[in-house]
Amino acid sequence: MITKNKNESSKPNFPFSPFSFFSQDVPLISLANILHNAKLWNDAVIVATMAVEIAPHFAVNHFTLGNVYVAMEEFEKALVWYESTLKLQPEFVPAKNRIQTIQCHLMLKKGRRSP
Repeated sequence: MITKNKNESSKPNFPFSPFSFFSQDVPLISLANILHNAKLWNDAVIVATMAVEIAPHFAVNHFTLGNVYVAMEEFEKALVWYESTLKLQPEFVPAKNRIQTIQCHLMLKKGRRSP
C-alpha cells in the first residue's frame, strides 16, 4: 500500500515488510552459493564471510563457507568452518558427514606420501 498526500512523497507504508523476518545475511549467503556454483570461489568466500559477520550464530553461514573451502581444496579451512557449524548446531548431520569425508581424504593423502 503506497500512501501519498500533499506533504509527503510516495513511500511504502507497510505495517511490516515480508523481508523483516530475514536478516541481511540471507541474500548474502544465497549470493555466496551462486558464486560457489559458478566456481567464483574467492568471491564466494568474501560474500559468505560477510554473512557470517552479520549473523555469526546462523549455522548455515558457517556450513556454506566450509563448502566453498572444500571446492577450493582448502580442506583444513573447511574443517574449521564445519566444526564451527557443529558448535552452533551439534546435530547438523551434513557437517558431521563432511568432516568425516575430509578426515578420510586427508588420511589417504597422507598415507600416499609415506614410503
